Amino acid sequence: MRKHLIAIVLLAVSLKAWAQFDAQSAFYMFYHSHLNPASVGQTDYMQVSGSYRLQWIGIENAPQTGYFAFQSPFKIINTRHGAGARFMTDKIGLFSNQTAHVQYAYKFPLGGGFISAGIDLGIISVTFKGSKVFIPEYDAESSAQTGEDGSATGNGQTGAYHNASDMAIPKADKSDIKFDMALGVYYSNPKWYAGLSYSHVTRPVMKIGDYTDITIYGTMYAMAGYNWVLRNKKFTIKPSWMLKSDFRSWTMDLTLLLDYNERIRGGLSYRWGDAVGFIFGGDIIPGLQLAYAYELPASKILQASSGSHEVCLSYSFNILGRKKHHKYKSIRIL
Repeated sequence: MRKHLIAIVLLAVSLKAWAQFDAQSAFYMFYHSHLNPASVGQTDYMQVSGSYRLQWIGIENAPQTGYFAFQSPFKIINTRHGAGARFMTDKIGLFSNQTAHVQYAYKFPLGGGFISAGIDLGIISVTFKGSKVFIPEYDAESSAQTGEDGSATGNGQTGAYHNASDMAIPKADKSDIKFDMALGVYYSNPKWYAGLSYSHVTRPVMKIGDYTDITIYGTMYAMAGYNWVLRNKKFTIKPSWMLKSDFRSWTMDLTLLLDYNERIRGGLSYRWGDAVGFIFGGDIIPGLQLAYAYELPASKILQASSGSHEVCLSYSFNILGRKKHHKYKSIRIL
């Protein structure tokens, strides 16, 4: 019964706003195109990538998120461009969200790297499984709340607030689809990168039934990272940072990775007031990379969850035909 009550609470919260719609990811430093369309095609490599996240293990109906993305650079005469597509599926409680976007970026050579401006166009779909909502019956004579199996639960006081005829709670599956857009600027060279983007520019309002509106507010992403090559040039320290805010709330990610010979990497991460974790990854074969992240809650959620797990896989290959000693590899490539 608890899982159904969670879904109803989530629905009630959504009546006013749904802040920071985008799902969490431990791999923001690897896949910037999920957050900033200006970063697509920033390297010489065509890349196909995917990730899957299980959040807050131990809590029923906790978020589960899958990402898939494709991006590639291309040239028109002497100008450089990037294009890509990204997809996301996210589930939490009785809600499920799907997004599909295409991306484009125009790039200008600058300071040994590229500065670019990009746009992201797509759709957002939000579904609420109203057919799976369970509202406990309330037995006034026994002053007890009746569960799904017919047994009495609680002391009867809570049950009085469950109203099966509440029109604000959908009794059937409801969904809506809206147009979505994001904008961004981005710069990277072999030493460092920085980017600024704004998602959900159109501020879509999702209609879930006749009484429920979900407003998806725009979210700003600011990110930066650096490549610090040590005296032993096989080792590189890669600090990165990201700030996310919808101007109502905010969160910040800090990550410190150590890369060995551009083949094996690992390090620590911290999400402000939310989680601490570690990341480990490496090249399976040239161009094919696998990484795993584990995050432990740094809040009271730790009392109910053993943590979050995320895995990602990507494959990259050079399509611009540059020789190896001239290749330009962004520090965001895993």
